[in-house]
Parts: sequence; C-alpha cells; structure tokens
Amino acid sequence: MLLIDAGPSAQIELPAQPTPGCRNIVLLTPAARSKLDQLRGMGFTTYLVKPIRQTSLTERIRGVPAPDQAEHFPRQKPKAQVVSPPPKGRQLRILVAEDNPINARLMRELLQRRGHIVSEVTSGEDAIAALDHSNYDILFTDIHMPGMDGIEATRRIRSQEASAGRAPIPIVALTADVLDAGRLACQDAGMDGFLGKPVFPAELDKMIAGFFPEPSHDAAA
Repeated sequence: MLLIDAGPSAQIELPAQPTPGCRNIVLLTPAARSKLDQLRGMGFTTYLVKPIRQTSLTERIRGVPAPDQAEHFPRQKPKAQVVSPPPKGRQLRILVAEDNPINARLMRELLQRRGHIVSEVTSGEDAIAALDHSNYDILFTDIHMPGMDGIEATRRIRSQEASAGRAPIPIVALTADVLDAGRLACQDAGMDGFLGKPVFPAELDKMIAGFFPEPSHDAAA
C-alpha cells in the first residue's frame, strides 16, 4: 500500500506517482475533491480527506470499506456526490465555532448549500459573545481551539442558559477525536451531538434532521 499526499490546497501537487499493482491511497483537502476523476485515472484506488480520522486511516490500511462515508472513489461524477440539494425544511440560523480555515470553509459550504444562514467564529469566547448578541438555532463547535475550547465554552453557555431561564440551544461537537473518552467529555459538558471531522454531508443532514424534524403529513392534517 502507498499513501501519497496531494498537497495543502485544491490543486494537485503529488510528490510521487501511484505504483502499479499497489493499493494507492491519496490524501486530499476537502477542496480537492473535484479532482477525484483525474486521480482515479492516474491509478489511485481510494482516498482520505484531511484532516484524517484515526478510524478511517485504520480501515483503509485494513482494506475495510466505510459504506456510510464518502471515502472511496464514487462511481458517479464527484460533483454528484458532494453537492446536495437544499432540504425542504426550515432555514436555520447556524453558528459555527472553528479555528481551522479549511474545516470552517467546508462547514460553511455544506450548510449554505442546504439553504441555511451561517455565522462563523474562531474561539469559545467569541461563540459565547455571539450567542449573547444574536439568536441562533444550533451551534457547531470545534473541541480544540485557542483560548477557550469548545468544551469549556459549552459549560459556560449551559450555565448562562440556566441562570437566564433560556431554552438550551442544540450544541454539536466537531472533532477528529472519535474515542469514547472524547465523546464522554462532550456529553458531560452538555453537548447534544457529535460529528467527526471531516464532516460528511449525510452525517450532517442526519444530525440536523434529528434536532429539526420535518412535520409529518398526518400531523399537518
């Protein structure tokens, strides 16, 4: 097996070429997914999106596919896999706390393509201040940020909500830490959900639908 990094941007910059007869895996930024057809034609077998999850890397090394994640080359054109039509549900005001510009851009594009209004901050302190000055429907926050991290920010948000008698806003963790200890820390801080990075569209849609389900036809009648 050969892992080759395609560079830090949307442009492909390969330090080596795929080896015939070898399982070749290319490491991509989210913005470089548009190059999947080109890379497959060069001889790559599959790919991983950076930052790479530990579990995803382990599965690729073992040769185990991940059917719930778009980490294998799609049979259709990549654009059809990445772009999702906006859902018919309500438009949400969403706050994203993420200090990594690539991850922040990915979240913004995924959410805006679904018709939502997105605001971004880069620290826990800024997330608290944003919630104090504006109303949001849901907060997606990175766990590891400079200054106040996402877990401490969540604790303070929950404390302020309780003191003011406000309804708690749904808070979802964004993190590459997929271990049980990381999930437990998020839950103990008062978070409502957990998404591993990089975030995939199907996982994001499922998370939002869990908090804001569309009314059924029977209920409307």
